[in-house]
Amino acid sequence: MKVAYEGFTLEGQAVNGTIEAGDRGAAVRSLREQGIVATRVDERGAAAANAAPLRRLNADRLAAFLRQAALLVSTGTPLVEALVAIERQSDDAVRRVSAELRRRVEEGAALSEAMAAMPRIFDPICRTMTNAGETAGILDRMLTDLAQHYRRQARVRRAVIAAVAYPMVVVAASFCVLIGLLVFVVPRFRSMFDAVQAPIPAMTDLLITVGTAISEHWILSLVVGLLAIGASVGAILWRPTRRWVAARALALPAVGNLTRSLATAQLVRGLGLLLDAKVSLLDALRLTREAMTHPAYVDLLARAEEAVSRGESLASVMETGDCIPPSVCQAIASAERSGKIGPVLTQVSQHLDEDNETAVRGLARALEPLLLGVLGAMIAFVAISLFLPLFDVAASAGGGPRP
Repeated sequence: MKVAYEGFTLEGQAVNGTIEAGDRGAAVRSLREQGIVATRVDERGAAAANAAPLRRLNADRLAAFLRQAALLVSTGTPLVEALVAIERQSDDAVRRVSAELRRRVEEGAALSEAMAAMPRIFDPICRTMTNAGETAGILDRMLTDLAQHYRRQARVRRAVIAAVAYPMVVVAASFCVLIGLLVFVVPRFRSMFDAVQAPIPAMTDLLITVGTAISEHWILSLVVGLLAIGASVGAILWRPTRRWVAARALALPAVGNLTRSLATAQLVRGLGLLLDAKVSLLDALRLTREAMTHPAYVDLLARAEEAVSRGESLASVMETGDCIPPSVCQAIASAERSGKIGPVLTQVSQHLDEDNETAVRGLARALEPLLLGVLGAMIAFVAISLFLPLFDVAASAGGGPRP
């Protein structure tokens, strides 16, 4: 079984890792024979670490990991020692990823091979760039480029999340206000209208009926609401639904242009990064396709692979359909003629990322008055439905004979 250990060599260097041994005592003896003085030997630690699945790292944490690795490798630190240093100073998720990489590297695997064993954490672009850096002896440069790549990707993603979060918060707040009015305020008006025996408009009667039903059957209403939320989330996560939504999003006036620009930036960023690392165009197209998420762009890259393998130009394929903006297609065509397609695509992706951040913030600002207007209309509808009959009752009472 595997036994985790920490200790020091005879030269005083701190080491840690795992070792195959029958029990704790056998592990200590084996380490002593290797010149390692063990300070901690844990049979359960290794088993637990191997049993628990590794969590996926977001772009920010992956960029931080790669940046630290690049810094240590550039200073001449051996790869295993660099991974040990990252492991000691990182949080649990990054620590476990670093420990798994270190374990595989200690067993003789290259860093890119160790990454390939964790495809959920390291995408094809990351693994290929790392392999290219190991082959060319410029691993620190490739890791630095990858860190910048994921940092830019994370920055754009944060801008999109921030823009989407505000409408969702406003919609959720509006829904909660409406439910609160229906449950706690509307039922009180029923007894008031019943006492005066005044005619109730159809709009007010519907509102009172719904509010009373929710108030009296709140458990059933809660269950129905949770089921509706669960069904909505399931539909969003269902792959056919996501493909349908992604395809329809491209046809929307404002959202379509932003979606097209974000996906194009992701495509040219990955393609330019790989071509700068001297990866062949066909391999770069395949790896970028594997890293893309939008189905229309996955299909576009598949067609580009077939066309390039037949000797056609990349720009001729990118011009088909409406996935890639004309300016980007023209930049690709010019880059192909000059033979500098990698640097040109990297420069285009930087401009697109800046434009996308500005566009996302602008869209969020444009949605604010619209959402506030919807919220005001909902509250106004409830208020008018409840108080308009009261005004009619008061007017009738004021116009009647005095006692």
